[in-house]
Amino acid sequence: MVTSKIIANGIVRAVGMMVLFVLLLFFIYKIQSVLIHVLVAIIFSLIANPIVEFFRTKLKFSNTLAVITTLLLFVLLIVGLVFLFVPLIISQGNNLSLLDTESIKSKTLDLYGQINHYLEHHNIDSSKVSNLKPSKNSKWDRKADLKNVKIPTLVIGAKYDTMDPKHMEEISKILPNGSYLFCPKGSHMAFYDDQKTYFAGLISFLKK
Repeated sequence: MVTSKIIANGIVRAVGMMVLFVLLLFFIYKIQSVLIHVLVAIIFSLIANPIVEFFRTKLKFSNTLAVITTLLLFVLLIVGLVFLFVPLIISQGNNLSLLDTESIKSKTLDLYGQINHYLEHHNIDSSKVSNLKPSKNSKWDRKADLKNVKIPTLVIGAKYDTMDPKHMEEISKILPNGSYLFCPKGSHMAFYDDQKTYFAGLISFLKK
């Protein structure tokens, strides 16, 4: 018969086991560096033991001499690997430093523009190609209200923007005090892609 005392003892035992398990995990976490060193030492011993035995039995080395010789072989192996890979890493680093990032960025933008041009030429909706669902506000049109914007407004278009730069220019002409800036090297982030044109045009507009 299961009594309340048995249930209570079971709960206490389970809680005690959980506490011990947590303490064990915490202890392992605290000594993890020691465990790693021990593991490395075990692996090293397993690899080195056959070599030591070879020196002792085949070449008749003393135990001390066999161990020292094995250690020297390991040191020479590590040094050899360092001298083998370090120059390779340095040379690859130098090669990376020679990369023309501006050229890569420009070519990537050109490719993006060519893809968009191809899709538009064949009447293909790029949003469908990239699996992007049209916005719920895709038919939202406030163009008729643009004439009511009286403050000076700068409209910025870019060659590689998904927003048609010709449409942006049209908006600037509808605005009573609209100005238009075209960034020939820019995308939707023309302030990054075509900084020279973007900021020169922006500063010029602000000075008016």
